[in-house]
Amino acid sequence: NASIPKGAAPGVAYATTDAPLIMDKPYIVRDGPDFFLIKPKPRLATTGCCASEVERIPFQNVYVARPERPEDVREKLLQGLHVVLTPGTYALEDGLELNHAGQVLLGVGEVRVKAPSDGEPACRVRGPAAVVAGVIVEGARYPRGDTALIRWEGPDGLLADVSVNVAGDANAKTGVAVHADNAVLDHVAVERRPPGHLDVGT
Repeated sequence: NASIPKGAAPGVAYATTDAPLIMDKPYIVRDGPDFFLIKPKPRLATTGCCASEVERIPFQNVYVARPERPEDVREKLLQGLHVVLTPGTYALEDGLELNHAGQVLLGVGEVRVKAPSDGEPACRVRGPAAVVAGVIVEGARYPRGDTALIRWEGPDGLLADVSVNVAGDANAKTGVAVHADNAVLDHVAVERRPPGHLDVGT
């Protein structure tokens, strides 16, 4: 990776004066009677906070989900809508898929997503420039233990403020599998309880 300083040891933290790519987490604003999902645009080779260029997405293109209807989340994502998850626990029967360019899945408040038990990831990302942010993903007991709870297959995008928890008899081997060179991970935590082997990234 060209962004790693020369001589830096693998797995050792380092400081840099500027980052090759910065992506900020989306947020929601109200403008008069209307709500907008604000998606900051990526910034290249810079420092500091807050993008000045943003995409304002009207809520006509956003589905606001509730935990009592978790099946709607997958359906709306497949239709190409952005989805905002309100607080609660979403027990998935089928994994979520972000297949459309620029798609956003944003949790507000404490949002827990329970992975399906059929062996599919809780969330699979294929679309370019997608964003998954603000969720806690909980593992399940799978037929096989080699499933990744989050699988990032798109070329780029942002995974931010996401926790992956595998507890009890849940048996996922991999918390987050990233198959992309330009995906940004910001405040991503993967935890196995009780402690055990759990991979982050591939």
